[in-house]
Amino acid sequence: RGGGAHLETVLDAEVELARRYLDIEQIRYGERLRVHWRLDPAAAGARVPPLLLQPLVENCIKHGLEPKPEGGRLSLKAEIVHGKLAVTVADTPAEAARDAGVEGDIAFDLAIDAKGIITGCTVTKGADQPFNLAADACALARA
Repeated sequence: RGGGAHLETVLDAEVELARRYLDIEQIRYGERLRVHWRLDPAAAGARVPPLLLQPLVENCIKHGLEPKPEGGRLSLKAEIVHGKLAVTVADTPAEAARDAGVEGDIAFDLAIDAKGIITGCTVTKGADQPFNLAADACALARA
């Protein structure tokens, strides 16, 4: 733990950054990249660590959608559930993969408390069982 300033932002700012990144990727992928947003307006001001969404979006595109000639749909969902921010970033088949056994797709599910600390993280790849990371492995170092 350092003595520097604590870094955090709000979900709305992270969504705007992800939208700008996706605008660039849309130029690269054209019709191969379709984006679906499901954002609860109540979640807009939730505190989150900086650069929360963009690396997850990039990972889903690079490892989930890019290898597919037909491309796919990227889904981003944020809502307040039991007082915590729940965020999901997934290439669409990954959402169905949990039930249908589709291979090669990725989903990230995060739980973030009111202080902006990641308290839970689940990663699913294709039909694999979700991999739960311990809260301390997900949490970002706080100054």
